[in-house]
Amino acid sequence: MRKIRDSEQPKIEILFPEGLMYEDNYWAVKCGIFSKHVYILDEVLYCYYKNTDSVVSFRNKAYQLDRMKIEEMVVDLFKERGLFEKFHEEIEGRFIRLYYCGTWLAVFLKMDTIPDILPVMRKKIFELFPKYKENAYVKRLSQLDQMLLELLDDEKGYAVEELEYIKKGYVQDFLRTYS
Repeated sequence: MRKIRDSEQPKIEILFPEGLMYEDNYWAVKCGIFSKHVYILDEVLYCYYKNTDSVVSFRNKAYQLDRMKIEEMVVDLFKERGLFEKFHEEIEGRFIRLYYCGTWLAVFLKMDTIPDILPVMRKKIFELFPKYKENAYVKRLSQLDQMLLELLDDEKGYAVEELEYIKKGYVQDFLRTYS
């Protein structure tokens, strides 16, 4: 069997998904999957600049829900690469944290009206990860995230007051942590 030289390896394009926000979540996972080596530097090389005129700064835009599509694409990528079963617990924990809790955080911080996304989220979560409650990563989520997860148990939905209470806690926690 002949060894394939690097120059003969098929080229892999690692591109950002077009037309979706939170595309860096997908891109970073794809980079990690296709990387031969990863190095961790104990040095800050990234400087975050908050552009108040940026599209991500706008309130009440439906693209806040793009995170859901991106995280579904990430799960599909893991499946395509044959990694879904091997890293199931990690993928499941990540999905619950970003798809579910992260989307709610974006909604709470960036939208004045809470969209009716719980039924869609519930369906996708139980389709992909019906035993998510047993996941060690999910069990370590914050108390606020645990309150959000309880909403998945009630198929009747939630009281607006209940969600507003959780939203208030999220916003206060966010402002305390990042202000």
